Amino acid sequence: NAGRYSPNYPTGSPYVTSVGGLVGGNTTKVPTGEVTDYISGGGFSDWWTRPEWQNDAFEAYFANNTHLPKQTYWNRTGRGYPDLAAQSELFTIVVAGIPLPGGVAGTSAATPTVAGVIAMLNDVRLNAGKPPLGFLNPFIYQTAVKVENAFNDAASGFNAGCNDLDGFVARPGWDPTTGWGSPNFEILKNVVVEL
Repeated sequence: NAGRYSPNYPTGSPYVTSVGGLVGGNTTKVPTGEVTDYISGGGFSDWWTRPEWQNDAFEAYFANNTHLPKQTYWNRTGRGYPDLAAQSELFTIVVAGIPLPGGVAGTSAATPTVAGVIAMLNDVRLNAGKPPLGFLNPFIYQTAVKVENAFNDAASGFNAGCNDLDGFVARPGWDPTTGWGSPNFEILKNVVVEL
């Protein structure tokens, strides 16, 4: 609708782990230097209010960000998304046995990447005789604050708004373009085995 963002469903639900998009970066560095992919979805839900586990992240985002879209475009009290992010451009797909480099892009490519990292973290836990992680979101927000570089923060870039409206900008910490950034498996594997 004109003059108002249209938050996505189901990614705006607090009951799912929402994934945004990243580009660039260098995997030999920590953090990697990834930036927001302009096609990354993100924002604030009109359906669900902010869950308690997002309170501190929100307050930090609003306190440290002077470049926000007009308040009439979005719901400041809604559940913010995404929670995490991953690369979202230049995915090679195989169709009928033929590789198509750069054939897929978007958060539909980033989300399975994050799911793969979470599956590997669950494997670490299972090998240690522990249950899978279960509902991730409170864990993500607590770990991002307590464990340095558990996520590769993407602190620059922006996502596009609807109908040529300005989107949200990335900043250090959680933001509604890339969440906390991409998961750092090498650090998170040690965190999850201690839970």
